[in-house]
Amino acid sequence: MRLLSSVSLQGALLLMTTLAEPTIAASYPALRGTVTLAGESPPQLPLKRGTDPACRGGAALNQEVLVDQGKLQNVAVWLEQVGQSPAQDTLGKKEASMPPPLTVVQRQCDYLPRVQVGRLGQMLQLINSDNTLHNIHGYRESRTLFNRAQPPRANPIQQGPLRDVGITKLRCDVHPWMTGYVLVPPTPFASKFSAVSNYRGEFSIEAPPPGAYTLHAWHEKFGQKKMPIQWPITESHETSIQFNTADR
Repeated sequence: MRLLSSVSLQGALLLMTTLAEPTIAASYPALRGTVTLAGESPPQLPLKRGTDPACRGGAALNQEVLVDQGKLQNVAVWLEQVGQSPAQDTLGKKEASMPPPLTVVQRQCDYLPRVQVGRLGQMLQLINSDNTLHNIHGYRESRTLFNRAQPPRANPIQQGPLRDVGITKLRCDVHPWMTGYVLVPPTPFASKFSAVSNYRGEFSIEAPPPGAYTLHAWHEKFGQKKMPIQWPITESHETSIQFNTADR
């Protein structure tokens, strides 16, 4: 009886020790940061939105550069492991299931969200919530990747999979001011540890394993920045990235 009690006690202590061991996610909070813009912000010019009644209520001004008190919105950020090539990234092999499709909604003749980060092999789901015809045209630089018409009240279009690393630009051939972007990093790891800055310029990336990284940031007008990061960073686990209006 005493032997059983001793074994039970040892098992309980082992269980308590195992439960007490912190995981990476529990040990470190998310990597948080802010994207700023130095210099005088370019003016937001009025959009020529035409007369389609379905487009009423959409953005009246150009959405290319959205900055508030020096904080820059719609910046895609992602982490890249230092010293690891895309062929060495084992995350895709560990994660058997592909993330759900990236959803692009056409609402009041705007693409929502304007900027997203995807993964190689991931699908796009294109939704038309407007009572008008849209034609979604995807480009890689000047090369057409897809060109799909979508009438009002049509079923969502499953487009893909994403096969190109880099920027896919979305335009509408019916409403030429409509613009969106899907950025695909070179590895599943970089896609997993990514984010897009909000209207306050803030972003939050899931805590990666401790190590050396390169933090990349991309904006549709100001291009790409990168900086070295050693994770975990400091007590605050926060960083900042600055673009300049002279970058482009």
